[in-house]
Amino acid sequence: SLIVEECSFRTEDKIIAISDIEGNFNVFKDFLINNKITDKNLNWIFGKGHLVCNGDFFDRGNDVTAILWLIYKLENEAKISEGKVHFIIGNHEEMNLRGYVKYVKLKYEALANQLNIPFKELYGINTELGRWLRTKNIAIQINDILFTHGGISPQFIDKKYSIDKANNLFRKYIGYDKDYLEFINEKAYFLFDRQGPMWYRG
Repeated sequence: SLIVEECSFRTEDKIIAISDIEGNFNVFKDFLINNKITDKNLNWIFGKGHLVCNGDFFDRGNDVTAILWLIYKLENEAKISEGKVHFIIGNHEEMNLRGYVKYVKLKYEALANQLNIPFKELYGINTELGRWLRTKNIAIQINDILFTHGGISPQFIDKKYSIDKANNLFRKYIGYDKDYLEFINEKAYFLFDRQGPMWYRG
């Protein structure tokens, strides 16, 4: 069974972060190799370092699933070396998990049609990647650095969410239709909205 990610870490080792890969496997592969995170065969060589995948690995590109499996693999290899891979949920991850397909490459919609399932079930709770994604956070802290895909809005600060509370509330409602969520839980809805950590651009 998959364990929910912690959200606070301390390290004296290297930290490297990247976001917005958007389904481009070659760009991600080159980044990993050129920064000596992996060898040329995409095996972890970053030791006790922390790799932060800071959201928006979904959409626009053709290799979303391949990238997710690579991160999944590296996460397990990093643990063996006492390193860490953090996958942070961005707005495009969240949109896919609730079945919003505006930015999805047609091949993924076609695959869902071929399998005769709704698109959101490609990464649904009954899939390994779907379960794995639902253990992830929208914000983490490493030493004195806060990582989140969008940003921290004044409204977020006013609400006095702890990082832990925000992550747990997010995970509880991931995949919900936003209009329905606004109706049933305003505190959770805020996390998914434009002032929340996945979206905020101020």
